[in-house]
Amino acid sequence: MVDAMMTNNMEKKRTFNSLAIHQLKHHEVEEQRLADLLHERRLRLQAKIYFREMEERNARAQELRDRAARASTEYRDNYRPPQDYNGTGTFSRH
Repeated sequence: MVDAMMTNNMEKKRTFNSLAIHQLKHHEVEEQRLADLLHERRLRLQAKIYFREMEERNARAQELRDRAARASTEYRDNYRPPQDYNGTGTFSRH
């Protein structure tokens, strides 16, 4: 009778332990899934920020190139060669 009770108690413990181990494994898997999900979200956000910054940098660089091209064109359009090519040092700009 005592052996039967001990066996019954051991079965309950084994069942409880098996359930506890199963739940722990399930929680570990769920925690890993959440960690992976957060990691993926963080990477996506970093990529979004990186590409936004690259677009802004490229836009600023293009703006500088456009400004330089306009200044160059304006200089070329308004350039008047010196009137005296013999080197008297008199220059006329209009």
